[in-house]
Amino acid sequence: MNIIIADDERLIRSSLSSMLDELEIQVHVVGEAKNGEELVELVERLAPDLVFVDIRMPKLTGLDAIKKVKDTAPSTQWVILSGFADFEYAREALQLGVQDYLLKPVTPEELHSCVSKMYRVFKDDIAAANRVFEHEVILFVNGSRSVHDFNDDPNFKYLGYIFYFDSYLTEKEKVHIRTQFMNRMQDQLDGLLSSRTIRFSLATLQNGNFAIIITWNTDPHSDGEKVKTEMENEIEQTVNLFSNDTFLTTAFKTGSCSDLQQIIEQFRTLDKLSMLRSIVTNRVVPLSGLNHLEKQSGLLNVANHLETMYKFIQEKDFFNYSKEHTLFKKALSEKDVQTSTISAVSNYFNVSINFTMPPGSSQNEWLAALISHVENMLRESPGEERLQGDWIQQVIHYVNENYMKEISIGQIAGEFHVTPNYLSSLFHKKHGTTFVKFLTETRMLKAKELLLKNPMMKVQQVAEEVGYLSTRHFTKLFVEYFGCYPSEVNKKK
Repeated sequence: MNIIIADDERLIRSSLSSMLDELEIQVHVVGEAKNGEELVELVERLAPDLVFVDIRMPKLTGLDAIKKVKDTAPSTQWVILSGFADFEYAREALQLGVQDYLLKPVTPEELHSCVSKMYRVFKDDIAAANRVFEHEVILFVNGSRSVHDFNDDPNFKYLGYIFYFDSYLTEKEKVHIRTQFMNRMQDQLDGLLSSRTIRFSLATLQNGNFAIIITWNTDPHSDGEKVKTEMENEIEQTVNLFSNDTFLTTAFKTGSCSDLQQIIEQFRTLDKLSMLRSIVTNRVVPLSGLNHLEKQSGLLNVANHLETMYKFIQEKDFFNYSKEHTLFKKALSEKDVQTSTISAVSNYFNVSINFTMPPGSSQNEWLAALISHVENMLRESPGEERLQGDWIQQVIHYVNENYMKEISIGQIAGEFHVTPNYLSSLFHKKHGTTFVKFLTETRMLKAKELLLKNPMMKVQQVAEEVGYLSTRHFTKLFVEYFGCYPSEVNKKK
């Protein structure tokens, strides 16, 4: 919590600053003012979280200074300091929204009580602002809002992480670990929210991948860069903590972006390179590092064949797996494939399909053992196809009943105790379209039905009835789907 002390007596300022340093609370004195004009300049430049201000100061009184900057610093809390127990001053201060009133000389006990109260309010305000940001991001990534609904501050930048989880464990076990990962990440990043200069959001993307989006103030006067770095370190530690012999976590990181739309575009690029996670040795990889790997054709071939093999294993398609196995074997022999890459591939097989390279085996022996292992895996579980079909029918029914609400593939996956990635890919395979396209189609058809049945219904009301909070975004989707504006539906009829 950043604090400014304003008092025309240097001794008072020094004494308060010393007492604040001794408090076991995260506070930092960022400036001192000896008159009202200096205070106004500091508040406008630094936007502090808390100001201790003397009532009687030269040039501008404390109360006049507060009046001058009240609108430009709406989040700042104010504590009046005065040597005069004057009720009129206290009453006027309360009318200005001052949170506390201390008589000088202030004792350490009084200061501790006051700052503790202010700090609780400060933390609650930050948490509330972050919850709003998190909710807005979730609406955005699920298609209920557009990037134009965000009032972006040019001083703020965005950074995103997209996470991939690989494991041979059952879907139920993977869901449990994934939930632990998300809860820890939420708790750790919540603990770092000590400033108004940074916010973050955890979200499940449309394809089922888990992501984190951070936005921070890049102004050199703010501590946004510092807190952002702390969050990056925490994310890396948590990723490494959740990577072992049975569960592998990989994070791909975007570059610095100016808005959420750029983040989503970079997420798409990262997702296209997702197969490279099988050959990397670091568990957190920036986009620049992935672009470097992509340019090495030998490594890219290995990763592509491995991704395709894994897809055929999941689909229990032994015929196509065998053909891909031969191509994978050839790709491993290319000259720019290093020993470290083969080691990373071996680790990936160990975690994803529970296949460990036999001790002392040659590469050819390892590959032969691999195909034998896959043969055993591809014995289809009885009833699995029927169960998957039931899930898809339940997803369709859920969307038809709840299209007007905030729904996502992550939310529905939780009902089935499977990972969102698994349900997303299963839906695409069985239904022939993505979950998001199906949800959008359902909403568009319901919107047209409403317009046909109620010609006088306003577009904004129709948008809200089918689950869109942004009329502008709804109209854009409607035009893309039907080729006309919602207001033109009845004219065309």
